[in-house]
Amino acid sequence: MPRHGPDPLRSSQEILRDLVRALAIQAAREDDEAERARLAASKSPPLAQPVKPDPDEPLLVTLNRAATLLGVCRQTLYRMSSAGEITFRKIRGRTLVPMAEVRRLVGEAATKAGPAEEPKLADPPKRRPKKVKLIPRGQR
Repeated sequence: MPRHGPDPLRSSQEILRDLVRALAIQAAREDDEAERARLAASKSPPLAQPVKPDPDEPLLVTLNRAATLLGVCRQTLYRMSSAGEITFRKIRGRTLVPMAEVRRLVGEAATKAGPAEEPKLADPPKRRPKKVKLIPRGQR
């Protein structure tokens, strides 16, 4: 006999999915609040203006996506995590990086780099023409 009403397994999956989303949003908000407090506590004003998050931008990205955005490899992200330069979030077995961390690292790199300089091109090395010894056809 078929059961009527909501499927208990499906509703628990939906509840779990909503809980994971809520935790991700809360973690990103806490990161943003911590960054604001850190900037307010520092005596010098920030050199770069903070980038406002895009409403369509995800709050958390995968390690591969974060590495692509930062122009580094995954191993570098793990080294940065060990050094305390970046934090990860583990959600359901996936390692994710808050976009606030990615934006912070991009801003720090921009302030360290300073104004962009035009690259100087070096003169190409001078090469001598290769000497070719000609052998007549009958002597090969």
